[in-house]
Amino acid sequence: MEKLGQLIHLSVENKAWKPIVLGKNGPLLSHLYFANDLFLFAKVDIDQARNIKNELNIFGAASGHKVNELKNTIFFSDNIDLMFANDISSVLGFRQTKDLVGDVCQPLPNGGLGIRYLKDQNETFLLKLGFNLLADDQALLFGFKERILTNKERCRRGFADDHLCKLCRNAEESCLHVLRNCSFAKEVWK
Repeated sequence: MEKLGQLIHLSVENKAWKPIVLGKNGPLLSHLYFANDLFLFAKVDIDQARNIKNELNIFGAASGHKVNELKNTIFFSDNIDLMFANDISSVLGFRQTKDLVGDVCQPLPNGGLGIRYLKDQNETFLLKLGFNLLADDQALLFGFKERILTNKERCRRGFADDHLCKLCRNAEESCLHVLRNCSFAKEVWK
């Protein structure tokens, strides 16, 4: 599966795969692995569907794995024209679903991820993230550090003169301080 991720990453770098953007200035999202499952994200376009199909075929030929089209689904938002969605589904050979959450929350033998309640999954993820922030100085993603405009970063950019945390006034307001080391942040994580 790692090789498939590398193929997708290369395709994104070469501008062949057009991933979705998370928010106005957010990061790009082309794929997510979850246990034995893979979620693919791309612009809704016939050429993108062909590119995805091609990448899956290349991976299949190299690895000996074959995509089971009967077990795969494709989800389109409501603003996508039905005929257009049908054309894309036809290119990929995947059946369409309007209930992505329902499909994902099916038991494993039925093709789902075995998640009964997404709320429980989200809470587990947040607890794990919180623990990592408390336990490991390097737990923050590099891209995430650049997105938080702390006082330290404001001073570096010339937007402010005071680098101290406005809440505790005890330390430089860095990303790690805001999320973990500040006494106010520690109260949030209790």
